[in-house]
Amino acid sequence: MLDDTIAPVRYRTGQGDRAIPFALGLLGLAALPGVAWASGPYLWPWGAAALAVVAVGVAACFARWWQARETVAWGEAVEFRRGSRVLALHPDALTAVDVRPAAVWTRLHAGPHRWTLSHRLVGAEELLGRLRLRRPDLFAEPGEALRLRVSSVAAVFQVVLAAGAAGAGWVLLPWLAWLGLGFEAAAAFALLRVVWYIPRLYVVGQGRLTVVYWLRRRVWGRPDTVREDAYAAGGAVFFKLHLGYSSRAVVLDEGQLNDPLRPHAGWITRKLMEPLDR
Repeated sequence: MLDDTIAPVRYRTGQGDRAIPFALGLLGLAALPGVAWASGPYLWPWGAAALAVVAVGVAACFARWWQARETVAWGEAVEFRRGSRVLALHPDALTAVDVRPAAVWTRLHAGPHRWTLSHRLVGAEELLGRLRLRRPDLFAEPGEALRLRVSSVAAVFQVVLAAGAAGAGWVLLPWLAWLGLGFEAAAAFALLRVVWYIPRLYVVGQGRLTVVYWLRRRVWGRPDTVREDAYAAGGAVFFKLHLGYSSRAVVLDEGQLNDPLRPHAGWITRKLMEPLDR
């Protein structure tokens, strides 16, 4: 039972999530003169391009470090602290909550204003649990069916990979036709994976799980086994649900979903175990 009458509870990222980006940023800064020196007569354009890539990496590391310095306190209000900047948000002022596990954040809306709550905070799920208890009206409960949207990151990566392979094949065709055709075949296979094998939506209903792909769908019945699991990646913890079907399994992974899975795990299990209406 969560008690909101005691002193505010503070949440922050782990020490490693703060130290590692900072150290990588310093390492990148130290490497910049070395990259410029190693470029020699090729400083323009190849050396300049390498310096730009390293500089972007340095900026990304320090941005990650700056975000990781944020502390969130739960009390009468939700306080976001980063350096000397303090922002207080009362839960009763919230108008919408958007939880995106794959993106590793929850967006809090208060009218036209919005704040981002990182899932990399140690105990982020507990913090979201407190918010669910305080404002259950902002978290939709499943009806007869639950839709779990899949992040498009994997599909976009495959499309970019296919485009690169197709471009390389097009360039190679006049000189090495066999190699060019090999690249074109790899591009076609990557696109086939996108439309045939990478899910874009899961729909949980009474006694069935429907996996929706871009060009097909597959329906699974009652699972033989259900197992809950979790894993850490990128400073966040992701929940997984393993649904066993004979020698095969379907894995629902929050790291790939744009909708929360953990709060609905019990509902999903009960719903899938219900007898299927004919």
